[in-house]
Amino acid sequence: MRGALSHAFACRFESGDPEEELSVLMETKIGLRVLLADDYPLSRQLLRTQLKALGCAVVMAEDGQEARAHCLAAEFDLLITDLNMPICDGLTLTRDLRARGVKVPIIGMTANVGEEQRCLDAGMNACLVKPISLATLADILRGFMSEQPEAERAAARSELKSAATDFRNALALSLREDSAQIEELLEAGRYAEAEQMVHRLKGGLAVASATKAVAFCEALERAIGTGAPESIRAKYAALADELAPLMKTSDEA
Repeated sequence: MRGALSHAFACRFESGDPEEELSVLMETKIGLRVLLADDYPLSRQLLRTQLKALGCAVVMAEDGQEARAHCLAAEFDLLITDLNMPICDGLTLTRDLRARGVKVPIIGMTANVGEEQRCLDAGMNACLVKPISLATLADILRGFMSEQPEAERAAARSELKSAATDFRNALALSLREDSAQIEELLEAGRYAEAEQMVHRLKGGLAVASATKAVAFCEALERAIGTGAPESIRAKYAALADELAPLMKTSDEA
């Protein structure tokens, strides 16, 4: 993994050799059964790969309702849930599980800072702000560790590397679809729906560590809040320019 691709995996290797730091992380023997709830496909894909690289078995859910059904039907060592999901959000899911006596540790994920107290008040054990680096994930999982055989860790390391290209391509295609949908909604004056899509897009970009694009999303959200068409068009155009390089697949780069 190099350059933008390393950032796409939110590993945040700011110095030294990425492969060397990844190898150090892999020495952590983590083997948890994790339920991962997130409505955004790219986020699920990235986090699943990170969790598997750290030796975890992962079951995925697309919303809180599906996650609740999994929790009531099987035992997990940990539940990691996004806060903002359709049908049943992460906070509602947590309150419901705690009311039912489910004691599984729960970690919330959000693209917004300042949500930690809400998570704790709902009954979560911790809150992580996207993007979640591999190192951060490893640190928090160490509190729930079990042993993982070396062969499984080696296989997970290999999978993490090979998944980089798949994630990059999935990111590019998803950004194309989301951007086109946002533009269509804005042109139709359906600002409330467009704002929801921008927020969803922001979450995916945060997972990919695309911090500049996240800032452009926030600027567009503010412009939509004002309802001023000229400002909205200008902010969308700026966001589209920032997204253009990220929309290239590995074959197009």
